[in-house]
Parts: sequence; C-alpha cells; structure tokens
Amino acid sequence: DCQLWSRRIQKIVTNVVSLFTSAYVFNWPRFFPPSPESGTDSLCLKFPPSFDARMVLYPSDENLKDYLAWRQVDCHINNQYNTCFWALVQSGKKQTEAYEILRGSRTSDKNEILFSQFGINYGSIPPIFRKGSVLIRKPPKERVSREEALKRRGEQTGKGEGAAERDRTCGAGDGEEARGGAVGVISSAGQIGEVGEGNGEGVGEK
Repeated sequence: DCQLWSRRIQKIVTNVVSLFTSAYVFNWPRFFPPSPESGTDSLCLKFPPSFDARMVLYPSDENLKDYLAWRQVDCHINNQYNTCFWALVQSGKKQTEAYEILRGSRTSDKNEILFSQFGINYGSIPPIFRKGSVLIRKPPKERVSREEALKRRGEQTGKGEGAAERDRTCGAGDGEEARGGAVGVISSAGQIGEVGEGNGEGVGEK
C-alpha cells in the first residue's frame, strides 16, 4: 500500500540508487580510514563508483523468497569467479590469460585453483561475500499520521508543539510517518537459506 512518489517506478528507482551511491561515497572514509603506515591516500577511492538498480514486484512472500534464493546463487557464482580471476591476475597472469584459464570451469575447478595455488579455502570466506547481503523493511507496529509523528517527535526532544509545527511547515517528509517501518540489516543473506552453498555446478558461469 506504499504511495511513495505515487508508485512511479522510475522515480523510486532513480532516487534509491542515487541515495545509495552518495551514501557509499560519503561513508567510505568511515569504514576505510587512511592508513598512516601505507600512506594517507592508500585507501581512498580511486575512481567514482556507480551502481544500477531494479525494482521487482511479486504477488506473494514465497515468490519473493524464490527470487532472493536465486539471487544468492547468482552472487555465489559471480563472487567465486571474481575471487579466482583476480587471484590469478595478482599472481602475474594477464587478464586475458586468467579468462582463458577459467573459461568453461566448474565450481569444483575454481575451488581447486584457489586452494592449490593460493591456499584459499572458498568455504571459509564470510557468507556476506559468498552470498551477498539483504535489507529487509519490517512492517510498522502502528501507523500514525504525519502530524501525530511530528507531535511525538517534539515531545521526545523537548521542542514543543511550536517546533513541531515548524518542522511540519518546512516539509519534514510526506505521507504517513511510520509507513514502511524501519529498515533492518541482515548481515548475511545466508539467513534466508543455505541456497548457493557450493552448488554452482551446472549453472552458467560468467
């Protein structure tokens, strides 16, 4: 029942991916601060990142679970390939040579390359990298009007009704304040299920 931007898919997608990209750049130094030992610029972004986005609408929770499970398998395939590919490149192979080595390879082949040549046990890589991560928007416990939410906010911060009224007239959000609820982070998509754990064989490699 969300009415954000009148449910216009282009508007929602462009704003979500724009906010994500800006937040990614804005928070980069927080998670990757400069290292005095290796130079102040060693962990700075080397180029502007970009992201794509898509919006899908499914009729039931079961359909949504199937979609997320498929995305986990896709993430597993891509991550295993990239882990193996860049390990080969960093060992001295040209990118074209690494591509030829991995072309037509199966999951077991990549696991063998990673373990025998680089001592990497792919199964020990954290699930957040092997399976990706998922953000879940939890349904709100209650729905309140915008005016009621601003009133509560003023009471909690000690602003009073005058400040709450200024927030309202300055456009502090649209629609119902509690609509959509809070966003919770699942650190590992493995919580959805163990789909994609070493079962990439037979699935088209990239």
